[in-house]
Amino acid sequence: MRSLLLMMALALAATPAWSQRPRVIPGKPVLGAALAPGPLRASAFPASAIAAVRLVPPTTAQVKSLERDDKRGRVGFARDAARESDGAMPSPSWIALPGGAHATRLALVSPGAASLRLSLGARGLPHGAELRFVSPTRPEAVVGPVTAAEVEASLLATSAYWTPLTEGEEQQVEVWLPPGADPSNVRIGIAGASHIEVAPSHGMKSATGLGAAQSCEEDVVCIAGSNPALARASRSVAKLLYTENGVSYLCTGTLVSDGSAASQVPYLYTAAHCISSEAAAATLNTFWFFQAASCGANKAASSYRQLAAGATLVYANATTDAALLRLDEPAPAGAWFSGWDPQPLDAGAAVATLHHPVGDVEKISLGQSVGTLPVTADVGFDIVAWTTGTTEGGSSGSGLFTFDGHEYLLRGGLRGGSASCTSSGRVDDPSNRDYYSRIAQEAPQLLKWLSAAPAPLANYTGMWFDADEPGWGLSIQQSAENHVFATWYGYDASHRPLWLVMPQVAWTAADALEGALYRASGSAYSEAYDASHFSVTPAGSMRVRFAADGSARLSATIDGVSFERPIARQPF
Repeated sequence: MRSLLLMMALALAATPAWSQRPRVIPGKPVLGAALAPGPLRASAFPASAIAAVRLVPPTTAQVKSLERDDKRGRVGFARDAARESDGAMPSPSWIALPGGAHATRLALVSPGAASLRLSLGARGLPHGAELRFVSPTRPEAVVGPVTAAEVEASLLATSAYWTPLTEGEEQQVEVWLPPGADPSNVRIGIAGASHIEVAPSHGMKSATGLGAAQSCEEDVVCIAGSNPALARASRSVAKLLYTENGVSYLCTGTLVSDGSAASQVPYLYTAAHCISSEAAAATLNTFWFFQAASCGANKAASSYRQLAAGATLVYANATTDAALLRLDEPAPAGAWFSGWDPQPLDAGAAVATLHHPVGDVEKISLGQSVGTLPVTADVGFDIVAWTTGTTEGGSSGSGLFTFDGHEYLLRGGLRGGSASCTSSGRVDDPSNRDYYSRIAQEAPQLLKWLSAAPAPLANYTGMWFDADEPGWGLSIQQSAENHVFATWYGYDASHRPLWLVMPQVAWTAADALEGALYRASGSAYSEAYDASHFSVTPAGSMRVRFAADGSARLSATIDGVSFERPIARQPF
């Protein structure tokens, strides 16, 4: 009966004509083939060589800390490897593999954990190194590979690299070094863990009741099968798992379109009270297609895709509680970039939210807008009353949608409220209220990234070079708004040092930039600065195209001479 009511309400929401709606940023599919996780490189690693840490059982206080009332769903607590270990901390043992490669394996056991994330310290990982993660209880579910560059990018934002989530009370980490790399230059070890009380394969439920959504919550699969527009929108929704100071949280986010039909930049809209720092964004794991197998079926997710490379925070506003992230890897094939409407939400408008309450399988709740809550003269939140379903911890950041007769359009993200199953259905009940950030309010800021111009797939900041040709390279500095300043350094025709700058860069595609090169001259460092000595003259042009494997191709013309070189980001 509840499914029938939901279908009727969704049909009523479809009455506005497409032609009457203001201009929107339309949705679009995620393109590309799905990438299968790679198997362990050293599947027969000797058990005696694993550098394993076993922690003492957690205290009652640690477990009860998960009962704190957070808007975001708190599901994991911090554990210190050195302080809580029941023995000495072991050192990694490297074994030689065929072809000149090397591997080691680290492990940590936290008794009673349903899932784990580990905090790793790493230094000296060479270019081409890979990390993979697995639980002995689910050896077929290998997560990775994660590259050395991805680990380094995370370490730039936070003091430790947080591994992807694996199920069970033990996680093993395989570190693989390519042929020719010297293991003695690598320093890696386990600093701690986030002991998580829920597991994805059980619908994020546990014996303690964490993750059990309320009975009025409706599985989205009960409606999406007969509503193609809703099915597309449901594939834009991801469950977010991230870790701050060892404590792990759940929220919900929505993949949003950037307006360019060809662009595939994975921007994710959520709440600032979920993620508002680079450090938290770097630890992000996203879970896609986390839905029940069928309506009325077992509530565990039938199949889902976990992305573990983290994200970059590009925008956060604590006052309006809005945040925009850019995933550090492509969105999974089959997902959907949600369209969004930059116009204010009308009072009385029919709305829907797609969310993961307490981390459960994806749910849909229906309601209507009942006005705006003013915070300041310029800031407010849309108020929603639910007619079916509600929201819970873990729903934070989830998208509010309206239907325009063609597609579901994102209008905001959940800040929080007082709604519950007991008040759902009573629109006039003041306790049936949730509050959402407003896309219309954020649009001037969001359009810095979500415009129609090509936007880069990733942040390519770093030193780029050819390891086989030492002495020259390319420095790229890319801002959060995707502006780039590049410096090429090498040698001229007389073998003298040459520095050229590229201050105005155009993104000609999501994986390609180009611009004019200039030669600058000015006052010597040993004399007082004289502005009249400064001059800039054209020297040529340069184009860089980035590949999915982390390499790139540099094409340049300098003083009339053209050349091409392969380059890769220099590891540190």
